[in-house]
Amino acid sequence: MKIAGWNLRTLRDEGTQSLTVKTLYKYGGCVACLSEVRLPISGHRIMKVPEPDCVYHLYHSGVEDNSGLYRVAIALSSVARTALLAWEPVSNRLAMNAAEEDKDIFYRDPQAVVDRTPFTDLLVVAADWNARTGQEDEGTRHVLGRFALGTRCDNGDRLVNFAVANRLVVTKHSFPAPAMTSRHLAFQ
Repeated sequence: MKIAGWNLRTLRDEGTQSLTVKTLYKYGGCVACLSEVRLPISGHRIMKVPEPDCVYHLYHSGVEDNSGLYRVAIALSSVARTALLAWEPVSNRLAMNAAEEDKDIFYRDPQAVVDRTPFTDLLVVAADWNARTGQEDEGTRHVLGRFALGTRCDNGDRLVNFAVANRLVVTKHSFPAPAMTSRHLAFQ
């Protein structure tokens, strides 16, 4: 199963939805965690294109206005949708450069979900963390992939601590980044 993360910038128009579905289908994406979809309110919609079996179910989270800001979603292939036990929108965004108390609140929300999720369930926690986790060290080797780069920032500390406390793995750096050409699409 391929799980991807993608900052789309918008899913408000049908052309972008069609391109998103075609891209997910082309690369075999089963689950895509999407940020900045800018769809109003929370809900479910079906996105499809004429290719056979090219149908994705979009579950999105947003606020009750039509501002077109932020919003997160998850896109599931038809096969992945059959395995979905629950969809629970937690927050419509994490603000970059948010105040410390806002960050504390942000981490309380997913922690509450993790705390009540049965240990036997497969748990995927996805968000636009705005975090640089830096390279692994002795204390984080089991959490961070060996391909992590850079220097850890405050948001990276928060993410690593959250992952360690909940026995999660930060998968972004688990595999080497492919050599990029104009024909490749990177999911981050």
